[in-house]
This record gives sequence, structure tokens and C-alpha cells, in this order.
Amino acid sequence: MISNNRETSSAPLQKLTWYRSSSTFLPIIWGMLLVIPMVYYYVIIFRNAYNFPYEDDFNSALSFVSSFAFGHLSAFEKIKLLFSQYNEHRIVFDRLVFLADYYLFGELNFRHLILFGNVSMLLLSWLFFNVTLQSIPWQQRLFYLLPVAYSLFLFKYWDLSTWAMAALQNLYVVVFAMFSLYKLSQPGRASFAMACAAALLAMFTSGNGLFCFMAGLPILILLKSYRRLVIWATVGITAVGLYFWGYRQPPYHPDVVDSLFNHSDRAIRYLFSLMGAMIHNHSTLSMLFGGASLLLTIALVGYLWYSHRLANYLPLVGLLIFLYLTCFSLMATRSGFGVEQAFSTRYGIVVVMLYASQAVLAIDVITQRMLRLGVTVAYAGFAILVFLSGGNAENRRSIEKRTVRLQELAAQYYTDPSRVVLPYGDTTLANAIFNDAIRQGIYRVPKESTTKR
Repeated sequence: MISNNRETSSAPLQKLTWYRSSSTFLPIIWGMLLVIPMVYYYVIIFRNAYNFPYEDDFNSALSFVSSFAFGHLSAFEKIKLLFSQYNEHRIVFDRLVFLADYYLFGELNFRHLILFGNVSMLLLSWLFFNVTLQSIPWQQRLFYLLPVAYSLFLFKYWDLSTWAMAALQNLYVVVFAMFSLYKLSQPGRASFAMACAAALLAMFTSGNGLFCFMAGLPILILLKSYRRLVIWATVGITAVGLYFWGYRQPPYHPDVVDSLFNHSDRAIRYLFSLMGAMIHNHSTLSMLFGGASLLLTIALVGYLWYSHRLANYLPLVGLLIFLYLTCFSLMATRSGFGVEQAFSTRYGIVVVMLYASQAVLAIDVITQRMLRLGVTVAYAGFAILVFLSGGNAENRRSIEKRTVRLQELAAQYYTDPSRVVLPYGDTTLANAIFNDAIRQGIYRVPKESTTKR
């Protein structure tokens, strides 16, 4: 009897010991699983961040720095140049980074710019951890963020990852927008001031940044913060007015009215293909996936509205509005190029952000333990499947092929400069910009030939 009592009394102690060890051990496992795609991504980026201009780098970076530093401009003319239109964007943030790199190091280094551009993905990871799933202890949150890690660090946006100008523009606009909408939902004047500043940064980083102000309006309405709403709207309207002051529609872009009204079927197929582009280059499946994803988002937001819980998820809902508005704008301005253009990796960051944002919203909204677990496994499982897919491997190889090509151009420059065909549509213009930058000491071609792989 005594022995049995001792065995019975020790059972709760053994159970408590197992619980404590598992509660310590499991977060380590989840943390390691989170780090795997991140480390893999940055190893590839670090190996392929090469100091050679690519496409818009010639015009947006080299030509700009040349005009700014050697154009004999007045202070006002330099500010005007900084805010001048580039394609359909005002890339002020990009240009400030170009100038910072040039004045800090004495020349533009595209490897620096690429690596700094990809710091944005770490900032997005930090924002997801600190903004979403706040009702869940951080140890468990590591597990529930697995869908974010394995979607965010895909090579869906490989074309941006090792392209200096595009990485700065297209990746940081999402960071600024997410940070702005997060701070907008926080109390205090300092948070509101940071929200306004980040929204302005988003707008003057990439054109879709102006949707940050639009996405912020429902947040302030739901918070019943009408004084801030007036200030936010005033700042936004003023910024949009300045953005479009002297604006010129790029001549090579499809006509928006024609795309939306004369080819509405193509525009709709483009939209759903874009939203479902997590499925690699399969128009029918991606359209179905995109449509189902949109319906699920509407259902989740509708449920939160019905259950009076929407105010608890405002930053995430605002981010989804921003991303969907971006998709609609791409439908209007890009569907004229054809439905296949929806699968362009240049828009991949929007695709993965949509998936990651919807995943954490669904996980957070569902409070029943087993159902939440199942939803997490489903989202994480699909993201891991895409991460391990041949499409992701193909995108990674595309990064490496581009790097080899740029290294060969750099090596060729030192053997026969006249034979170098620069990677830009207008080779005559590219040669003029390139040679001027070298002559002025703005840029120096690296002497390394192709590296071992």
C-alpha cells in the first residue's frame, strides 16, 4: 500500500517534469524550423549579390547620382531631382540610399544596395512577430508563424532579390506600409506621427505606397478616432496631390480604361491569377486559388465584424486591404500586357505577403485549439511544399544564372570593353551612363571573374 501511494503521488510530478521539459524543448524546435528558410534565403542572396548594375540600375542609380553629384545643380534643383518621377513612381527612398552609399564609400556598390534591400525581409519578419498573434504566448507563436517563414522567404520575387533598385523599391514599400498601419492602430501622438511618416515613406518609395493612406481610413473609422482621421486624410490628400503634380503617364503602359472596360474578362483573370500565384505558373489553378483566397479573407473579416472583434485585428486587416488594393491597381495598369504577366516575379512579394497575412489572420481568428492546429499545419504544409518545389528551385537557379551573366560581363569589360552588351533595353543609353559613371568615379567594375559554385 505504501509503495502504491508513492507511485501514485509521483505521477503528477513526472507529468509536470515532462511538461516543463517539453515547454522548453518545443520552442527550440519551432525556432530552428523558422530559421531554416531564412538562413537558406540569405545564403543565396549573399552569394549572388554582385556589384554590377542591372536594367533600371543604370538610369535610376548611376544616372541619378551623376546628375546629383556632377550636374552643377542648385539646392532647389537637387531636391526637385530627388522627387522627380521615375516611370510611374517617385523613388525618393531609393535615391536617398544611393546617395548614402555613394557618399559613405566614395562610389556606388550594388552589392551593398542589394544586401541592404534584403534587410527589409528581416524587418517584415520582426513586424509579423510583434504585430500578429499577440494573444498567443511567444513560445507558441513560433509554431504558428511557420506559414509566414516558409512563404516569406520563397524565391517568388527572385527578380527583385538581387536587383538593387527593385529590392529597395518593391520590398521596402511593404515594410513602411505594414509599420505605418501598425502604428496607426496604436494610441499616442508619437505612434500617429510615426504612422504618418511611414505612410509618406511608402508613397515616395513606390507608387502603390499611396494605398497606405487609403488602407488607414477604415482603421481610424473603426477606432472612432475622427480627429486623427481628418489629419490622416489631409496629409494623404496633400501627399497624393504633390505626387501627381506634373505627373506624366508612361507611354508604354497599357490604357487603363481599355484594359478594364474593353477587356474586362482578361482583367478579372489577371487579378485572380495574381492573387493565386503561389501556385506556380498554372493559370486555371492559380485563378481558383486566388478566388478562394479572396473569399476566405472576406469571410474572416466578416466573421470578425459579426463577432465584434475586428478592432483587435486592425493592423493585419489594414495590411490585407493595402495588398488587395495593390493587386487591383496592377490589374488596372498591367493586365493589358496579358494574363501571363500576373506571374511575373516582380510582383512575387505581394503574392507571398498576401498568403502570409491571411495565414496569421486565420490562425489568430480561430480559437479552438485543434482547429487552429489544423489550420496552421495546412498553411505551413502548403508553404513548405512550395518551398521544396521545383518552381522555387528554378527561381533560385535563375538568380544564380543572372549572377554568372553579370560576372562574365565584368570579366569581359577588362578584356574587351567594346564587346560588353549591358543588361538594359537601350544599350546605347546604358553605355553612355555606364562610361560616364566610371569616368566620374561613381562606379568601378569589379575585377573578379566568375566564382566557384
